[in-house]
Parts: sequence; C-alpha cells; structure tokens
Amino acid sequence: AALNLGVYGVDLGYLQLFHLSQESINYWIVIEKLISQLGIPNDIITAPGELLDENFNNPDSLMQIATATFAIVKDHLNEQNRESAATMIMIGGWVEALYIATETLYNEENPDPEIIAIIAEQKYSLNSLVSFAKNYHQNPEVARYFRKLRLLQNSFREFNIYYEKHNLRIDTVNKVIVTSENRIDITKENILQIKKLIKQIRDEIIN
Repeated sequence: AALNLGVYGVDLGYLQLFHLSQESINYWIVIEKLISQLGIPNDIITAPGELLDENFNNPDSLMQIATATFAIVKDHLNEQNRESAATMIMIGGWVEALYIATETLYNEENPDPEIIAIIAEQKYSLNSLVSFAKNYHQNPEVARYFRKLRLLQNSFREFNIYYEKHNLRIDTVNKVIVTSENRIDITKENILQIKKLIKQIRDEIIN
C-alpha cells in the first residue's frame, strides 16, 4: 500500500500537468483507499477530503490538497514510529517518476537532450534514496527494494556527469547541484538498461 501510494501520488501530479480533472479524481479515490489500508485514521484526512468536494474540477487545487494530505500521512507515520512505511512511499514515488521519464518522456527514435539529462541526473537522487533506505533496511520490505535500488545504481555508475568548474554551485539548502553547463557521457544503451530495470521494479510494485 505504501509503495503504491507513492506511485499514485506521482501519477496524480503528472495528470495535473494536463488538467485532467476526472482522471485526477479517479486517482484520488485510489489514494484514499491506500491511505485507509495503511491504517491512517479517517479524521487525519477529513479536512482535505472536504476541500476536495469543493474543488472537484480544479486540478491546481486538487494537487495542493494532495500535497497537504501526503505531508499529513508522512508526519503521522513518523510519529507512530512507522518510518519504514514512509520510506516505502518515497521509494514508490521515486520509481514512478523515473518510470514516467524513461517510458513516456524519453523517445528512443528522437531523444530530447533535456530528457536525457533529467534521467541521467537521477543518479544523485538515487544515491540519496539508497542512503536513506539503508537506515530502515532491517524491515524486510524496505530491504527488498533497497537491494533492487542498489542494482539499479550499477547502471547509473556506467556513465559520468562532468560539470564546468566555473559554472558549478552547490545548493546546500535544497541539496542539489546548480549549473548551467555539464557534459554527460551516457549512451543509448545506458538509458535502455535503466529503462528496463525501472520497469521491472515498477511492474512488481503495481502487480
């Protein structure tokens, strides 16, 4: 349930980009069911649910409500010492985001350099996710996906990202690298391997 909650949360954000109201509502219904399966008390999400009725046809408002709800759910899980469940939500969301990038946005016949860069730069977010998941790998389910993410790391290690020294800045607040120039030696084969592995992980999550 936690993994799929992460998946559906990212999908809801993706649908919001295209202002697909009805589809967003359908995803929200599933999200509510998953939250219930996680044993989150109904009163935790009552207020966001009431706002949903008032903003049925407003994708922007729906996304704000969803974001607030996810924050509430994660805080509740952490307060209940269920950090492993919160970790699984993060893993599910990260996997789905990379799946969308490789399966939907990446065009093998006419690859967009910006999409390629986005995919390649996920090696850093993957490193952070693996380090975070390691803290809870005593949980069997976290350990299972921790191993899968470690395997995926091997594919990301097949290429390097080079930054121009004078254009490089580390944003310590958001923990990201800010640069206007970089060079990535990723190949088509690298991307297809990442695409294959992330699809396998994603298929296992949703099936």
